[in-house]
Amino acid sequence: MAEVELQQRLLADLHQFAELRHARWDPLGLMNVRQILKERLGSLGEVEEHSFSRSGEDGVNLILKLPGQKPRDRGGKDCVAPRGAPCRHSSPA
Repeated sequence: MAEVELQQRLLADLHQFAELRHARWDPLGLMNVRQILKERLGSLGEVEEHSFSRSGEDGVNLILKLPGQKPRDRGGKDCVAPRGAPCRHSSPA
């Protein structure tokens, strides 16, 4: 895909997703955006959903699993936990 075409597609996606979406105020809109993102990311590789809860609100992150890439925690350290388990850090070599 040419760079200009990719930029136009990304801009169109951004305009589509830039509307206010909230699990409480617009759950169907949020689910729609999540599904579109999951489908688009899924065309690039395996997509994993990571559910979380923060300040009493539930959410979901979509994680694109790319071949050859190691999962990392927020601090940039390698994650060595089994799939679906909380991340544990690898020991220094």
